[in-house]
Amino acid sequence: MAIAATTAQLVDFGVYDQRLRALNMMTHNSIFGIASLTALALAVAASFVASFRGTERRLELACLGGLLSVLLALRVAQPPHVLLLALPVSVAALALLWTIAPPGETRRILRDGCIVLVGAFVVHGIGAWIVQRLGLGPDSWGYQLKAVVKHTGELAGWVLVAFALTAVALGRAPARRRSLVGEPS
Repeated sequence: MAIAATTAQLVDFGVYDQRLRALNMMTHNSIFGIASLTALALAVAASFVASFRGTERRLELACLGGLLSVLLALRVAQPPHVLLLALPVSVAALALLWTIAPPGETRRILRDGCIVLVGAFVVHGIGAWIVQRLGLGPDSWGYQLKAVVKHTGELAGWVLVAFALTAVALGRAPARRRSLVGEPS
């Protein structure tokens, strides 16, 4: 999905001068903007469902659902200073995700999602500063590449988190990978 989003954004910018709004991942009205919001909404729902399933982490999962709900609302509403408003909520949500992850593959997937999301947020912050210092605007390849890394990272991160939280909500963990010779890895 991240490769498709990257390709779509770069083709839309390079060939169509960002006239194809459905491909412009910098809006929530694009195919990949909607996919990212949907993944976050699924993570919200899975957090709440898991909190009602009687697991030992009920309170943490309910709090996580609340935090993710706030992030979803902020992403949809896009109020002024949205990044500043979202920062403490994002930190709290990522810290909870990191600590409540059950052992095994689900933990690895949740934590990989957290790492990808942190990377996307860092690229967004540092990338914006670099792009501004270089005097590059939204009509430059540098700006577009920064945006692609940020948005595809966010999409991939939320998909990983939503997948893992759905597994927790369903009471299932992803199957462990096996080596090529059939022995457990």
